[in-house]
Amino acid sequence: MLAGTHWFNILLHRTNLLPVEHDAMHAEFLAPDHRRNVRASVPDALQAIDDIESLRTPYVRGNMPGGEQAAAKALACLARLRNQALAETNP
Repeated sequence: MLAGTHWFNILLHRTNLLPVEHDAMHAEFLAPDHRRNVRASVPDALQAIDDIESLRTPYVRGNMPGGEQAAAKALACLARLRNQALAETNP
């Protein structure tokens, strides 16, 4: 979750969707108009961080079965965020 949020913020800063003086703490708490802008500009990244955040309650705070599959999904989402942030060449 934390690593995903860092990569998400790097991407938002590099795409000028968020000033460097401000970080998103959770994508789910972005203001509706800002969330729409992010979805329009970097939809895969928003989906990836949303997917990671959706795993937090049942698997980090809870004990749902399928933890290994949830971890694999989280790592795949993290890789998508990292790759997109690193690919963005507009720092």
